[in-house]
Formats: sequence, C-alpha cells, structure tokens
Amino acid sequence: MVKDLEKILHYENAEVIDYFLKLHPTFEGTRADAELIFKDVLRFLWLYGTIEEYKIANPDKEDFPELGISKSMIVIDNMWHTFILYTQFYTNFCIENFGQYLHHPVPLKRYYQNIEQFDKETASNIFITELVEGVVEHLGEEVAIRWFDTYFKFSPKDKTSSEHHASI
Repeated sequence: MVKDLEKILHYENAEVIDYFLKLHPTFEGTRADAELIFKDVLRFLWLYGTIEEYKIANPDKEDFPELGISKSMIVIDNMWHTFILYTQFYTNFCIENFGQYLHHPVPLKRYYQNIEQFDKETASNIFITELVEGVVEHLGEEVAIRWFDTYFKFSPKDKTSSEHHASI
C-alpha cells in the first residue's frame, strides 16, 4: 500500500543529491534547487506508485493517467536515475513506501498507439495534456508549474528542443 505523500516527503538523502551534483557538472542550479528536485522525484514516485497500485487493483480499467517524463522534466529523470544508482537506498525506499520496487517505466503504450492513430505531434499533445492534468489534480498547480515550466531551464539545450516547454 502506498504511504501518505507527506510521510514520503520527509525522506532525505544527501548522498544522492551530492552525487547528482557531481554526476551532472553542467547542472546550472544551486544545491537548494537540487534538494527541491529530489523532493519532486519523491512526488513523482508517489504519483507513479499510486497509479501502479490503482492499475493492480483495477486490471480491467484504462482510465488511469499515463505517467512519463516530458522534456521539461528531464532534470527530475536525471535525479531519479541518480537515486536508482544507490540501489540499496532506492530499493529500501520503494519497499517501505510503496510495498514494491518501482521500476523505471517502459515506453508509454497509449502514447505510441496515438502516434499510430494520429501523428507524433497530436500524440505528444494528448500525452502532455493528460500528464499536466494528472499532476495538477494530484500534486497541485504549483508543482505542475515547476515541472512543466520552471525546470525547463535545466533541460539540455539543443536545436531540437521545443519552445513548448511540456513536450516529449
């Protein structure tokens, strides 16, 4: 059973944050930014665990949000990967808070079905709309703004990056 979000947010791990800062020397944020990003990883994991629990309890339903990482959330994914590298910490955290190990999700089934049915741009828009709505519903508007706007400044800068912050 997934624990309460407030309990999960009490978890701290300075080693993961220290290693994240070493592993990503081009990260342009402060340590305080990295600490908030780690808390947002915990929020993401809570939402992911909650969705997984719902899917297990309701195997015939498909009305759950499809959770993934948009371009603006790459810094959250990078912190998550850093946390996963600390396998014992990550495994214990997952078992204690979710009752199971949360694997990094595989590609999004409905997203790829929507590409086949429509096109990549339409599929991306559907995915982002559902993702933003799910984050707002479960974690609030402030978190959604941070994930889909504020954190875009930490995304890799390249010629293919979208000006639309919440794209995949």
